[in-house]
Amino acid sequence: MPGKDIGALATELARSLSEQFSRPEALLEPEGMAELDGLTKDGGRYTELGKALELSRPPSEVLREGLQVAYRSMAEATASLGKRVESCVTRLRTPNEGGLVLYEDRVTADRLAEWGRKLEALWTTVEVDFQTRFVGSDEDQQSIPELLESLPSWKLEAILGRLGFHRDESGEDPPDADPAVGFMREHIDHVIVVMLENRGFDHVLGMLYDTANDDEPLRLVPDDDELYRQHSTAVFEGLAGLPLDACVNTYEDVSTGPILGARSPKTPRFNPHEDFVHILAQMYDVAPAKMTEAETRNPLLKPEGVYLEPTMTGYVRDYVDSIAHHGKVEDPPDDDIREVMEMYLPEQLPVLNGLARSFAVSDMWFCSVPSQTNTNRAYYLSGTARGLVTNTFYEPESLKQHADSLPADTSTVFDLLDKADWMYFWQAKWPPLPKDVARYNQYLRYMFPNYQSTAYNDNFAKLEDFVERAEQGRLPKLSVIEPAWGGGDVFRHRYVSPMDLQRRKFSQGNDMHPPSQLTQGEDLIRRIYEAAFIRGKDRDRTMLIITFDENGGTFDHFPPPAATPIPSIEDSPTRHERAPEGHEGPNMDDATGTQFGFEFDMYGIRVPTIVVAPYVAPGTVFRSSTPGLPLDHTSLISTILAWRGIPRENWSVLGSRVATAPIFANVLQSDARDMRKETEVFHAMPTRDEEARPVADGDQVYLRYVGSRWPAPPLTRLYVGPFHQTNRFSKLFPTLGPLSRAVPLTVQRRSPSRGKLRNGEEITLTSTEEGMNGYSVLGAWTTTAEAYYHTSNPRSVSDNQTWLLELFATRNPGEQIYYGDEVTFTNKSFSPQRLIATDGKDYLTTNDGEWAIWVIEPAS
Repeated sequence: MPGKDIGALATELARSLSEQFSRPEALLEPEGMAELDGLTKDGGRYTELGKALELSRPPSEVLREGLQVAYRSMAEATASLGKRVESCVTRLRTPNEGGLVLYEDRVTADRLAEWGRKLEALWTTVEVDFQTRFVGSDEDQQSIPELLESLPSWKLEAILGRLGFHRDESGEDPPDADPAVGFMREHIDHVIVVMLENRGFDHVLGMLYDTANDDEPLRLVPDDDELYRQHSTAVFEGLAGLPLDACVNTYEDVSTGPILGARSPKTPRFNPHEDFVHILAQMYDVAPAKMTEAETRNPLLKPEGVYLEPTMTGYVRDYVDSIAHHGKVEDPPDDDIREVMEMYLPEQLPVLNGLARSFAVSDMWFCSVPSQTNTNRAYYLSGTARGLVTNTFYEPESLKQHADSLPADTSTVFDLLDKADWMYFWQAKWPPLPKDVARYNQYLRYMFPNYQSTAYNDNFAKLEDFVERAEQGRLPKLSVIEPAWGGGDVFRHRYVSPMDLQRRKFSQGNDMHPPSQLTQGEDLIRRIYEAAFIRGKDRDRTMLIITFDENGGTFDHFPPPAATPIPSIEDSPTRHERAPEGHEGPNMDDATGTQFGFEFDMYGIRVPTIVVAPYVAPGTVFRSSTPGLPLDHTSLISTILAWRGIPRENWSVLGSRVATAPIFANVLQSDARDMRKETEVFHAMPTRDEEARPVADGDQVYLRYVGSRWPAPPLTRLYVGPFHQTNRFSKLFPTLGPLSRAVPLTVQRRSPSRGKLRNGEEITLTSTEEGMNGYSVLGAWTTTAEAYYHTSNPRSVSDNQTWLLELFATRNPGEQIYYGDEVTFTNKSFSPQRLIATDGKDYLTTNDGEWAIWVIEPAS
């Protein structure tokens, strides 16, 4: 039955009830309950409605329980009627084990009448902001029919569903339904979304496929070749095979194209500019100062009303300004300037690259806005940023924490889902201020203040709860994961004190925001993947989407396309996608109601987006299947809403771009499961000698120091050598020297098991040198920057002397470690610090932000 017919019947039913029972409490009386039940039964006045809708519970039961639950909720905080009633709706969806009678106190007729009037508002809970629409207004006294007549039919249908009526979904999908969406509904029960920070596509995945040497994707989605190549004719739009001289960026005497191989996991070590005017400067190689106002910007970028194609050649010039701004270095060395053009290789980021090759990656996914974090994170949840282009547009001037709180009437994808169907998992507070200073120390709840209501407390949890739920098969339909915030102006130096340790952990985070090191972000993704797909009970029916909010000033060569502008103020007088009238944020343009007068008519720079699921074929690259439109962050919303069966009419409460955003459900394909059986995930293993043998627990080995192979391998070979003491009372410090002075170390796992050593195990390193007087186990300490040997009593070995042994180029758990392999040693007490040589290459220390590569060689 068409939605408008259902709405008409629902309105008529409501009017009938209102006319028959002038006292709301009468609906709870036997006569009223019987009348209500009879209305939709066979032979009743609304038999047609009863047939069109599958009644999961008798209407009388729903109404009575709704009143009772609402009465009990009177004891709760009354700050927001809408959120409290929404909580009631969620609770009445689950029948009470104790039956219908919930009262412990006597309920007066006046109290029932009061809540009967509130029940009228219950019918309008879908997509209605009670705080602004009902509380304290004349509409609070409207009758049910009057309220219903003011609502569109799709809202009526959704309201009926929340009150216990459900569509009969036993039939087939309508003829025009997307079969890919139908397949997703049938095979996926849980979707997980992780949005990381500030990395461009080429910067981290540009060398995923070496297409110049016949290394190509195995499957292209969509399979329509013309549609697949609508934005790029390349099979994979990366750096391989690209004439890199066409990507040269110049600043004075420094000219450089993309450099293959990042010198460290903290590349770039200075935080590149990421805000609107600087992103445009990076794209067009223009002065940022000319980008602040539409009057000076548009003649340069779209002189005839259409954007010129960006040259993507301003990264180096703008990075010099970043170094001066963030690092306070006015004349940086040429080598520092080139760093922004360094690209990571697959072996440097085995988790991201491994997932991208083992499952699916989009090489045509653009961030929604050519700017920074808050506007793009608003778009991926709301489809609009309400005029916000650069951080702090909606931030109190006194806060200064890059935290924006959008207008309260801004809706998100969560508002279109049942409250029980979504959760938001987070790790670190933001804004990082005391609660008496910041209204809410959780990023999403600060950005969208409606979620600060206690009614949503159960929707927010820490990452540890996600891991537990994933393993136990208790995830909601939609899980959104927020990383631990990091970043900063410049990568900090090594810490040694516990206080510095905590400060450093916060400043680095695991969100991959420059200059944070990417290894921690890789660890986060691996942890999520293993919880959901290795140990998770619902692994066969789960889908993981990994993306980045924006490029954050890191390099990508592909110019972003123009986008459809947001609706004008004339077409949308409610300013649904613009700042409220009278807003006075920085760079506010009153004529357009947006920051900088930007009409959101251009997408941002490409970012990596990876999809993981059992029904994703290995080696898949996916692009938009919608002619003329690329994938961007709003495609997350459209795909989720289509999967959940939310009618498109409902989407209008979100940004206008959502309505046309391409859906990527077709990345899931029926034959993929059979292709997955022999596929390893985090696999980027180096070539081994045929005669290489595995390293076993208790072996004596030589450790050869490599450090980093980028931009070039070390010229000399250095090994862990004899210990050194400054005096007979000092610590025993291991030295580095040539092979002729190398000292064998015994490598031993901490667990009681024996046998071959495997990737990811905890081990100890014990020197075999004589004269150490029982102080022979290597550790890292707060007493000095250098690592030194300490007690060799197994019962006294501490976490300071425990090292996580990992293969450098793969994170496959359980992979055997062989002699000749490149490995890293991460200290358990000071994670993510790794064992590394001091700057003088004469002693050992620990530090983060370095590759810290070692090679294990046999001592005999």
